[in-house]
Amino acid sequence: MRKEVVVIGLLIVITLLLVLFPRTDTKDYTNAKNFIQEHLRAKYPDADVIEVINGEGVAPTGYVSLKARVTRQYATPCPERIHEYYNVSVANMQNFVTGASEYITRGCKICTGETTCILAFEEEAIIASHTDPGTDQVVQYLQNYPDAKPNVPVTFLADYNGQGEAWNVTWVSQKAPFSIYVTLLKNDNKVVETNLIGK
Repeated sequence: MRKEVVVIGLLIVITLLLVLFPRTDTKDYTNAKNFIQEHLRAKYPDADVIEVINGEGVAPTGYVSLKARVTRQYATPCPERIHEYYNVSVANMQNFVTGASEYITRGCKICTGETTCILAFEEEAIIASHTDPGTDQVVQYLQNYPDAKPNVPVTFLADYNGQGEAWNVTWVSQKAPFSIYVTLLKNDNKVVETNLIGK
């Protein structure tokens, strides 16, 4: 008898949870995502990349929370990455609330004011590949070949020789007889390899 009471009690709790906290319709999420991407294209007409990178439904309140990435000057030595935050009403897409813009990279700087610098994003890896200690070859390459650009998107390595996650940034110039690539550890923000590649 006790087992039946427990099972019935659990079924009632599950039913209540489903009624009180329904999941947001996929269509609502897709519509909100498309609306925000259009809004960001108007706000940042010079952006190279605009994408929603995270989102979740908040069905009881009728809002969808979204986090978007905006990247400008992508294939340059100093890309700018911004995260934008939105709460969008699924009943009326024109009714949305924005959070403060979060600048991940700005002014060719990374990890400003942080004690530990983790290269979480490719834009940070691009900047670190020519500003960190040990990048003298890249600095010289950029000075000698002002048309040099990083290949984007940058390559992410799940494991670099047992040292952990890493980024591989390749710099290419049409005028140079070679390219140069730099491998940086993501969690240590440390250059571990620099190589020249002949064309």
